[in-house]
Amino acid sequence: YRHMMAAHKLFEDKDGNLLWFSKENNSNGCVNTVDLTYPEAPLFLAYNPELQKAMMTSIFDYSYSGRWTKPFAAHDLGTYPLANGQRYSGDMPLEEAGNMLTLAAMLCKLDGNTAYVDKYWDIITTWADYLVENGQDPENQLCTDDFAGHWAHNCNLSLKAICGVAGYAEMARLKGDAATADKYLATARQMAKKWEEMALEGDHYRLAFDRENTWSQKYNMIWDKLWNLGLFSDDVYKREISYYLTKQNKYGLPLDCRRDYTKSDWIMWTAAMAPDDDTFRKFVIPVYNYINETESRVPISDWSDTKTGKMVGFKARSVIGGYWMKVFADKLAAQLEEIKALKKEIEQFKAKASAGGADDMLKNAEDVGGIHVVTATVTEGDANSLRKLGDLLRDKDSAVVAVIALVGEKLSLLAVCGKDAVAKGIKAGDIIKTIAPICGGKGGGKPDSAMGGGSDKSKVNEALAAVKPFVSERV
Repeated sequence: YRHMMAAHKLFEDKDGNLLWFSKENNSNGCVNTVDLTYPEAPLFLAYNPELQKAMMTSIFDYSYSGRWTKPFAAHDLGTYPLANGQRYSGDMPLEEAGNMLTLAAMLCKLDGNTAYVDKYWDIITTWADYLVENGQDPENQLCTDDFAGHWAHNCNLSLKAICGVAGYAEMARLKGDAATADKYLATARQMAKKWEEMALEGDHYRLAFDRENTWSQKYNMIWDKLWNLGLFSDDVYKREISYYLTKQNKYGLPLDCRRDYTKSDWIMWTAAMAPDDDTFRKFVIPVYNYINETESRVPISDWSDTKTGKMVGFKARSVIGGYWMKVFADKLAAQLEEIKALKKEIEQFKAKASAGGADDMLKNAEDVGGIHVVTATVTEGDANSLRKLGDLLRDKDSAVVAVIALVGEKLSLLAVCGKDAVAKGIKAGDIIKTIAPICGGKGGGKPDSAMGGGSDKSKVNEALAAVKPFVSERV
């Protein structure tokens, strides 16, 4: 933890925004390298998401300022301590765009809103579109594991793009843009389906789509699991995890089939996808043994040999924050369960309130030839809660004819008729067809339940007043 935190500097910019600059230690000394911000994220997502934002804000602002104009995120901000523009010699287009989008989506999901990214929405839309256009089958692009060699058609890089597109969809949904969310999530699902077909090789998935007899860790898939999107089936996770267990060495799971070395931060990401704690430990114990037994007496090296336990390269780097992925995953799962329980309590409370409201409405019903006419206006709820209220009224009184107007941002009308009312020829669909035009709308439905809408809320009382004469004419 101390090793990880010490790789950063905390301060404010001239506008008072919190900035948390990392230094790419034991490498090129870059400031806020995005593909370090990504692997180290679990620690901050678990304990202090504001620091995670403080690393990413400067990358967003680099594009927002107009100094970085490419359709994907920058790799870095400069050479520490001068954050005066990218210094890395090559771009990592899919890598950095995918990193920023998945992390931004995770932060927004933790916040429950998109306030953090609203300022940058046009930018992240451009990045998302880049992933859609280029991420299915990557060209020979640099990525965070470029020290292992550059291969085109990288399956794990494709996964990053797919999860980045899904992350954009999740942010759009939080923003209230269901159409955009549905569009991009559908695209992510299509990409995921094609990925499975292209990458599958018997009992595992390839390192590169066009390379037979290869394999690699698919740690980028973790976001699908964390967000419960189901982009990939349980069989995909099971197949990969089971295969990895056959490839482990004394000191851990190699990064891929090309070398015996590994990145222990990625092992911890991969391990977090395990189906249970026992399987998780099978991946973690070799990493623990490496750290405990290595002859390389340096601040933890994240790049080590899985057979000798010796450092290959890199030390004292912030990516060790990735060791907290399981901690974060478990914490997030617990929060989701808590939210689920709270939603259930709220629904139960609403149901009780709705039942009480239905009883009150029936007490005030007006008898019209043996039919109990209820008309009412409500200002809270949605179409679903309106239907539930109508169902309660119909279930409690077989002779009821109830028309409820929901006056919110939009005007919604619901009509329900009990079976005795329907038997007398009074149909909910006909009621809606009669009264909705009064409010400048239309609608229809079944004899026992129908819905409609309108554009003129000022005509609601007039529309409701038309219900009693409608019933009178039919009894």
